[in-house]
Amino acid sequence: MQNVQDLGLISAALRPLLALLVVATACGPVESPTTRPAESVPTSALKIVTIGTITEPNSFGAIGGESQIAGAHGTVTHIVEDGVTARTEGGGTEPRLATQLPSTESGTWTINPDGTMDTVWRLRSGVKWHDGTPFTSADVLFRFTVEGDTELVPRRMGGGRGRPDLMQSASAPDPLTFVVRWSQVYVRANEGDYLGALPRHLLNDLYVDDKHALARSPYFFDDYVGLGAFKLDRWERGSHMEFSRFDDYYLGRPLLDRVIVKFIPDSNTLIANILAGNVDVVVPEEGDIDAAFEVRQRWEGTGNQVRFDIIDGLEQIQMQHQPQYSRPLYGFTDRKVRQALYQAVDRQALVELMTQGVSTPADSWYKPTDPVRKDVEGYIPQFPYDPAAAVRLLEEQGWVRGGDGVLVHRPSGERFETEMTVRRGAAPLRMGLVISDQWKAIGVSMDVTPLTPATSLPEAFATQPGPSLISPSGYNFYDRRLWSAGIPTAQNRWVGNNRGAYNNPNVDAILDKLAVTIDERERINLHRELLREQMGDIALMPLYWQVSSILMLKGVTGPKNHGSGEATPNIYQWDKR
Repeated sequence: MQNVQDLGLISAALRPLLALLVVATACGPVESPTTRPAESVPTSALKIVTIGTITEPNSFGAIGGESQIAGAHGTVTHIVEDGVTARTEGGGTEPRLATQLPSTESGTWTINPDGTMDTVWRLRSGVKWHDGTPFTSADVLFRFTVEGDTELVPRRMGGGRGRPDLMQSASAPDPLTFVVRWSQVYVRANEGDYLGALPRHLLNDLYVDDKHALARSPYFFDDYVGLGAFKLDRWERGSHMEFSRFDDYYLGRPLLDRVIVKFIPDSNTLIANILAGNVDVVVPEEGDIDAAFEVRQRWEGTGNQVRFDIIDGLEQIQMQHQPQYSRPLYGFTDRKVRQALYQAVDRQALVELMTQGVSTPADSWYKPTDPVRKDVEGYIPQFPYDPAAAVRLLEEQGWVRGGDGVLVHRPSGERFETEMTVRRGAAPLRMGLVISDQWKAIGVSMDVTPLTPATSLPEAFATQPGPSLISPSGYNFYDRRLWSAGIPTAQNRWVGNNRGAYNNPNVDAILDKLAVTIDERERINLHRELLREQMGDIALMPLYWQVSSILMLKGVTGPKNHGSGEATPNIYQWDKR
């Protein structure tokens, strides 16, 4: 564990920074160059929350051209925009612009004799755009039409949430009804991903007259009009955005008067700003959360808050299952060897090291808050940490220690030498080094290498000989993540998310059934079968669930992580006392 001890539990670079912040906070504010404009009423009379985030978006979701939204879109977009549905705190789905989710019981989710499927969305009445224009189903249909225009947006490939590639057509039979015709059954269709609205009254003429100018429209930049709890007042590029309360918001008058989002691209400066009181909230960002743990310790007893939540990201080891690429040859392609390696990983130690015990070890792709877990938990094959058992399994498969302590395959003479690739950043590297040390204890020699632009290319990533640390959302694993048709190959131009090339006909059959089975009772049995097959075969090695943090000053209430780590879907409920 020497490499891990050198790195330390928390980045050493953060400690002097946070020590200096004591002085910075006492001597004066650590502010970005932006200052707030004068208010028409005293600031003390307004409820204003300032959010700090690292990344500034390019636009408010400009469609087509080079202006696709990037970066902090989750933080910013949820302030001004609502979709047909929204993610909940536990990672589920709730209706937002819709009155309810489609269901077979209500007759709003039907499978047709020809294999197609219809979902009917009943929309809320009384919803208004920020300019006061009533919202209708025509706005949802307009967005569906624009995003389905292949002259503007290349058709999305299959996979992932939403499956717009399966949305065959749509209609708006009346102002509060929107219907989607699907080319085949898709069991997550009632989650409403990729269904939103665009103001037809503002953009239709431009789309008809010059659709290629749509991406450059001021609407997607300084003139944005949405359906959310707050409306855009000002966007200072490279600095901040200002939003004011939309009093006619359909879920009720928001509690805050104004929201300011500051873009502070350096994480150390971002932390310094909240420690100095210049921002009220620091929302989740992908990457190392060590600074959040440091801040929690510093804030103890102050009333300031650091919230940690388990989110959808599943830290796991992906293995190369194809013998033509996998090295060593008799290593990861052998099921008993995979079990030995998995039982040699101390997942609880990883949880303590990487999340200070906030997260929980993973035994599958079902996180603790997954509503399905209670029905499948007893069917999850268990592989507890047991290095001695790991050594016995390796010996059964012909792997014994050589004179230098490295495993040697007795029949072939091959040494167990491999390389693990990890995402760039201090945290993934630290985790990789921990696993390397744990595997070294049973005789595996493994280097740990961060991904580079070259090794991140689809072909290189799909053909790498050793394991890799990845963090997809857990739902991927019962939405065809390990489906054989998703294996990237030269023939399909290396497209597909089954990059470890796991291939199991039994798994394929279960996934095919899951893809067309809507009845929840039937689906539970299929989930159980899938667990027995995929986890029983050690198709992947789940480690632990990612944790997202929110930093809040005393008096701020409401921010919470919503499934993927976004904090602002419920911003209409935020308050400041």
